[in-house]
Amino acid sequence: MTLSEERAAVLSAVSIFSETPRAALAFIAPLLEEVTVAAGETVIERGEMGDAMYIIERGRMMVHDGERELNTLGPGDVFGEMAVLDPEPRSASVTAQEAGVLLRLKQEALHDLMSHQPEITRSVIRILSNRLRHMVHHMSVEFAYMQQFARLTAAAVAIESEIYVPSSLDDVAARPDELGQLGRVFQQTIRELARRDQQLHDQLAHLQIEIDDVRKARHVAELTESATFRNLQMQAQRLQRRRKSRTPAPAPPATHIQPETTEPAPGSAIPAQPDLARARQYVVKRLSTELAAYNTYHSLEHTVEDVARAADRLAALSGIEGDDLLLLRTAAYFHDIGFVDDRANHEVIGADIARTVLPGMGYQPEQIDAICGMIMATRLPQSPRTLLEQILADADLDVLGRADFIERSAALRAESAAMGALQTDYEWYQSQFQFVRHHDYHTPAARALRQAGKEANLATLARLIESSRSPSFSQPADASKHHD
Repeated sequence: MTLSEERAAVLSAVSIFSETPRAALAFIAPLLEEVTVAAGETVIERGEMGDAMYIIERGRMMVHDGERELNTLGPGDVFGEMAVLDPEPRSASVTAQEAGVLLRLKQEALHDLMSHQPEITRSVIRILSNRLRHMVHHMSVEFAYMQQFARLTAAAVAIESEIYVPSSLDDVAARPDELGQLGRVFQQTIRELARRDQQLHDQLAHLQIEIDDVRKARHVAELTESATFRNLQMQAQRLQRRRKSRTPAPAPPATHIQPETTEPAPGSAIPAQPDLARARQYVVKRLSTELAAYNTYHSLEHTVEDVARAADRLAALSGIEGDDLLLLRTAAYFHDIGFVDDRANHEVIGADIARTVLPGMGYQPEQIDAICGMIMATRLPQSPRTLLEQILADADLDVLGRADFIERSAALRAESAAMGALQTDYEWYQSQFQFVRHHDYHTPAARALRQAGKEANLATLARLIESSRSPSFSQPADASKHHD
């Protein structure tokens, strides 16, 4: 066998030439350059542009990233083969562990040959196409696996939030691998928990009925035997006697009392209509258990007592009712829930949480879009577009025109200090003054309700700035701390 034939045989073992005919490889073989390397010599350096591939004829090579060894190569092995087709920075270094001989094929020489030998080009393209198909198939399989694994972890979160849908894991449980086994065990565990939960619920309900009957009997006895009850009974009898000679007044219409809604057990169906009570319960639970203790301003009280109530007031003054009012109230509850994860982008995080949990509470996609738009409208600087967004933006800053503004401002200052933003009295009052002075309410209702109070608070801040002024702090502070 001639040297050219030997090297053609070596080339046939290289992946990119595996489908190239031997006759065509005979044209590539003369292009191989013999390179002698000494022990410890670096053949290619990580990060440098590749322009050649190497076939090891003798010796051993170490593939490494700095001091970390990635692989060891020996005679017949190839490295850097893709560089002859598309030069890219080397992903790792290759160093000779012992003296050896390499066969080097440069990109420029191969490209020149491929321009005259179409058969070589076609065979390389076939190999690359097959490689690409295998990569795409592998990626699609991995992506499906990751999606279903994410469904499993999402189901665990849904259980904690009490919005888990049992059928959501059916396709995961149908897999024949370990992930499918995990899905089946998960479903069985949840069904058993749901059964035990229902059993406990029934037992508690039966016990509660018995307790309520005993309590009711005792209360009735205490009430009917009291002097107050006997006195009321005598007065009622006198009124009945007086009315006998009069025409009785028509009875007032009966008032329909809605039954109290209860939280469905895990595994229950998604409600057909948005369930505001569940949405509020979800927010209250997370804010009360997950919010950091230093959030003295952006607290559960701020969401429930300040913003939600202010939104109701402004909605009533603006004529908002029905579905729009329900969506506004939902957005008010969710507007600061992002603080449980990250302070910096809490509006974006809050909108993401709403998109994750609200479908399980009966909210439709277009309703969730409107809710997320309202949440993002509270981000400073505010730029609300719709009336509902304007109302929630104004509700979030309702405090600027309230009598408790200075008190709530102190809570915000304590929260900022806990995050490392320490300011003197003068700096703090200056920043608050600048923020309030440059703020404008968006709705006529908010302006009518809070503008006068905001002017009074500006006057109070001006007095506080003057009383805290000192020569050391003569420059106004930036309005960087705000009541969003």
